[in-house]
Amino acid sequence: MSEKNYISKHIFLFPFKWAYTGSNSKDKYIEISEKLDIEKIAKEIEKLNQWGNYSFEGYDSYNLKKYYYNNVGDVIFSDKKNTVLNYIYKYRNGKYCITIKNNESEKSYYELEIKNIRLNIYKTGIGVLIFNLENYNESKDLFEEMKDVFKINNYGRRVYPQFLPIDEAKNKILPEEVSINFCKIHEEITEKFEYGYEKDNYLSNIITKTLGDVFYFNNESSAGKIKIEPIIDDRMYVICHYKNNYFSKKLSDKNIKNEYKYLEDVDWNSFMFIDNFNDCTIQDKDMILNSNKKHTYNRWTDYGTFYGLTRYSTLVLTEKNEDFFVNKLLPSHIENLYLNMVLLVLVQRSTILYFYDLITDMTNNFIISNKNFEKEYEKLNIEFIDFKNRMYFNEVTPQEQGIEMYRKMREVMEIEKNFEILDEKIKGLYEFSNAVKTRKKNNILFYLTLAASILTLEGVLGIKTEPTKNLLIGYLIFLGIGISIYIASMFIKNKNIQIFFKKLKLEKIIKPIILITVYVIYFIIKLLFNK
Repeated sequence: MSEKNYISKHIFLFPFKWAYTGSNSKDKYIEISEKLDIEKIAKEIEKLNQWGNYSFEGYDSYNLKKYYYNNVGDVIFSDKKNTVLNYIYKYRNGKYCITIKNNESEKSYYELEIKNIRLNIYKTGIGVLIFNLENYNESKDLFEEMKDVFKINNYGRRVYPQFLPIDEAKNKILPEEVSINFCKIHEEITEKFEYGYEKDNYLSNIITKTLGDVFYFNNESSAGKIKIEPIIDDRMYVICHYKNNYFSKKLSDKNIKNEYKYLEDVDWNSFMFIDNFNDCTIQDKDMILNSNKKHTYNRWTDYGTFYGLTRYSTLVLTEKNEDFFVNKLLPSHIENLYLNMVLLVLVQRSTILYFYDLITDMTNNFIISNKNFEKEYEKLNIEFIDFKNRMYFNEVTPQEQGIEMYRKMREVMEIEKNFEILDEKIKGLYEFSNAVKTRKKNNILFYLTLAASILTLEGVLGIKTEPTKNLLIGYLIFLGIGISIYIASMFIKNKNIQIFFKKLKLEKIIKPIILITVYVIYFIIKLLFNK
């Protein structure tokens, strides 16, 4: 790793949902307790050669423990509670290379040093793959350098095309190629974004091959046992630190109204939202003003230090000098304190979104199978309570700046709003679960009440009726057909046939069968005793 100071630091984070599927059929419903079995995930990852256990040591460990509250440490450090598993890529001194098509005859090429690659697995079914990169590509022209940094952020984070055809995507936002290599120590991983997208189930090799073959993404033929799905569409989350005197001074200066210029600066908005240089996706001055004000953490404006916080990024802009803070302390904080703060918020948001999916899957399974809803609800509720008590924090540090930044991160990601929606959904499931239980209890009471009525019918009304042989044979045939249909509906796995059986409303068929059974048994017993 180079000892000189970097031009810019880039940390790409790929948050994803994971589910342990084991050897089950890929389209089979898997119970929540098995799907979120983090111990089985750990055993699968142990089979891979590229991943080793990661632990925070030395200054990093000390700084984290002093910066964050003790209870937050459970979501940062691996321990016996298995709230999070931390891994690090064993191969070092690699290059993260990005090739961009500028036009038909010209391409840009960027080679970033890989400081490390890490993988965090959280017990809520969320994982985050982390690429910690540093840019030493020097440019004689200041504006060319800014364009380069903007491009690295925008193109380096892509994991699949945002739209098709592929050639048009490469002309706009998609790189020509992204590759990772470790000087022949490990096979080069290359993504050229050329094929597979029409199947709607493709994810960049940079993700899938880095993770390893125990993971799979929408691939029915895969031997992998851990299914993954992206959380934030076609791009990774970006953390970036860029040192540029011109850019920093331009934002910290004031206009004729004595207002800081960052509030109206289009380039700052493009930087925060990971657009290309001079290609801002907001073309309205009032909206730029509101957006810059909302997403800028401005505590250090007069120092020329700016933090941009959006749903897709955490950007830090400082002056470029030989100061210890800019070149040593801040970089250390970014890849340690601030990275973990981003992870906390990102995992909260991702977990909430994953719970939405679990609720949908669970409900759809109940509609098809008409069983196990109460059991699955109890498991989901336990996971939700555990998440709320151990991973959902309104505050994570006593440090004033940390409190403000964490609050702003959660605000722009709308964590509280989405959590309240999830909480209401969980409460709705509770009411529905109670309704299912009540229906079952009512069915039992219904049967008992009617059976008791039948059994006392003769005594109350003085009815004298004897069953005939033909009546009993006819009933037994009827009973056999009804039970056969009901058993078939339980064991046949074809979804279309299951839906057909459901439309037959078999419960309405079974109820009279049971009642007639009770009635006939009564007369058989009576007939035997009369003899």
